[in-house]
Amino acid sequence: MTSTDNSLMRKYTELDTYGRQLMDFPMRNLGLTVCFFALLKPSLFDLNSTVTLACRLASVAVFAWMLYRYVSSKTKLSTPLVLFVLFRVSFLLPTLANNGDVLNWGYTTLGQVALFALIEWETREGGDRALDCFKILRTLLAAYLVANCLMIVFDFGSVQRLQSDGEITTWYLLGIRTRVTDCFFPALMISLIVDRLKGKQIGVLTLAILFVGIVQISLLEVTTAFAGLAVFAVAFAATTLSQTMNVRLSVRAIIVIGLAITILVVGFRIQEHFAEFLATVFDKSATLTGRTELWDSAFGIIGSSPVFGYGINDSVGAFVPWRGMYWQVHNQWLQLLYDGGIVAASLFVMFICAAGRNLEKSRELDKVIIPAKSTLLAFMVMMVSEIYTYNMGLFFLAPFTMAALPNFAISHDSETAKSRTELA
Repeated sequence: MTSTDNSLMRKYTELDTYGRQLMDFPMRNLGLTVCFFALLKPSLFDLNSTVTLACRLASVAVFAWMLYRYVSSKTKLSTPLVLFVLFRVSFLLPTLANNGDVLNWGYTTLGQVALFALIEWETREGGDRALDCFKILRTLLAAYLVANCLMIVFDFGSVQRLQSDGEITTWYLLGIRTRVTDCFFPALMISLIVDRLKGKQIGVLTLAILFVGIVQISLLEVTTAFAGLAVFAVAFAATTLSQTMNVRLSVRAIIVIGLAITILVVGFRIQEHFAEFLATVFDKSATLTGRTELWDSAFGIIGSSPVFGYGINDSVGAFVPWRGMYWQVHNQWLQLLYDGGIVAASLFVMFICAAGRNLEKSRELDKVIIPAKSTLLAFMVMMVSEIYTYNMGLFFLAPFTMAALPNFAISHDSETAKSRTELA
């Protein structure tokens, strides 16, 4: 074979490789979009048994696919992923012991583990491939927010549901009115992260997410979301300022702050000293719309099984027995203790700490990690009166994203080393 033939062969190979990459790009992104949609299906779809079944089967398929990829490639599981699996497994024993909803636990576990594994796999090498993964998540969550906003503003597509206590509840795409919070904060976080990874301060899509989010929480009067947004803004500004002074707010400190606020509000009822302020500004009583009654009911029940809890969907009406219906305790920490006891709550803390452990190790990530930490702190404050590990599980996108961010620093360091080698 002549040198001309070799040259033509090389060019053909390069063109073939480039063509395969062009074909792979849209197919990969389409596949990721479908997977993320199945794993993060809108809550309104839960009202349709056929759609719910289809999404559950798709979640199982994604889990099986991710399991195959990890096993066949002999890829080592990360510490955050292992801890998250243990966290979900910790609910199994009490669920079985108390005749709870094992199927619900199983589908939720497979879906959330598959989501974490998918994000970890697609972002493990950093660079453009990882950025594409975040872009897809951002676009999907933004689409959810826009659709939910249109349903609220133009009053179409929502579903009226009669609850067992006789009350009628309106369901939008993301669920009942308070659940817009679940999607708004992760969408804002991921969009800000994408902007900063691309060298921007704030992009058009981020502004759009912020706008439609504020419109919804204003129209639906979601007080918790306003409090969370205020915390997010303060944390964002404070974290930005502190980093200029080489002072960093660690993930462990964020968890401590969240627990401290929960103890002050739930345990010591510090809000009773600000009853007039709450009534004037938020039109709320010191009971926080009856939440103190839920907490009082929860203390004795949790105290009867503090180590392992009662499992998922057990003991209908446990927290509000006079209503004769299952009711969430409206505090994330109490709900964790009820569902899985001290074991689950401890693994929850360990998982989040592990997810944020490597965020401080690279200066290149200084500006990128600010949205992640601000979002986590906002959730920790909102957890005082709401829970976020149910519903669509969108809260977990915050720690999942935090666990993936260090890969961008690794890819940056690799590219820097490569460029230095080429210059040498």
